[in-house]
Amino acid sequence: MRELLMNAVKFSPPDSRITFEVEERATNAGRNIDLIMRNIARSNQRSDRYGHPIIGIPYEYSEQVLDAFYSIEKFPRYLPGDRWRDGTGLFVARRLVQRFGGCVDATNGVDYTESEPRGTVRMRIAFPLKR
Repeated sequence: MRELLMNAVKFSPPDSRITFEVEERATNAGRNIDLIMRNIARSNQRSDRYGHPIIGIPYEYSEQVLDAFYSIEKFPRYLPGDRWRDGTGLFVARRLVQRFGGCVDATNGVDYTESEPRGTVRMRIAFPLKR
């Protein structure tokens, strides 16, 4: 969870909100406990093929951002306590979660709670509940 939080801090606008949720969810295979983190997404320096700035994690990159050494955009500085730099943190987090039978995924969304809708990134860690 720490690596997901560090990533959210690095790729959020200054003074924006990061939220955490814990929920139990039914699946076809049983029940999961989900740890969900959402952050406001900042615009990246890169643009899509139409020239629009990329905000958050584009759908086509939602799996790649969890791969080793992959980053849509390098962050210009490191944060104190950042253990896994240069695109390895999310990969390490996913591998650790997978060892315990869980999964990590990333999706974009929209936050409508402010005066203007803002793009968000949602990172979810899901663990199967043993009963």
